[in-house]
Amino acid sequence: MEARTPGQIWQFKYGVVLAVLGVLLIAAIAILHVFFPPPSLDELRPVSGTLVHQVESHRSRISPQATFEIHAPDLTLGARINNYDFNLLMVCCDVSGIERLKPGDQITAWFTEKDIAAKTDAVAWRLQSAGKDLVSLEQSQCAEHRWEQRMFLIAFCILAVGVWLTYWGRRIAVAEKEMQQANNSLR
Repeated sequence: MEARTPGQIWQFKYGVVLAVLGVLLIAAIAILHVFFPPPSLDELRPVSGTLVHQVESHRSRISPQATFEIHAPDLTLGARINNYDFNLLMVCCDVSGIERLKPGDQITAWFTEKDIAAKTDAVAWRLQSAGKDLVSLEQSQCAEHRWEQRMFLIAFCILAVGVWLTYWGRRIAVAEKEMQQANNSLR
């Protein structure tokens, strides 16, 4: 039996792919963190109006969110609260107040100018009802930070599995080569 090269061993091939993917994901998360940080309060503009429909939560594994629509005197804005998840946002704040909002309630939400101009899918970084914070900027930033940590951990695990598979595949190739050399020396 001919000894296989590392490139012929599935563990090595998949390990390299996973290791490269892990490195790319870590780099992408770092770039997002550095170049697209959450906005500060100075960068946000409040929009006050009435809630058009019930706040709806959308669960997904990557970025769960709550969506709502706010009708202000000068615009109607489709909005979302990112990382609206019991593991992320609930750790940082009490989401029950958001879920109790009813259509017609007066709310104030803070958005970036760019999101207000788009008029749809705007990210609400702060949310108030009746003068009480339902989600503060600090809580949104906390949830964003926890989401980044979770994504980094996932990327690191992918990298670790890739490195482990690569090492395993390399060890198989070395063992097969040694076995072939031993068989050749016995002949």
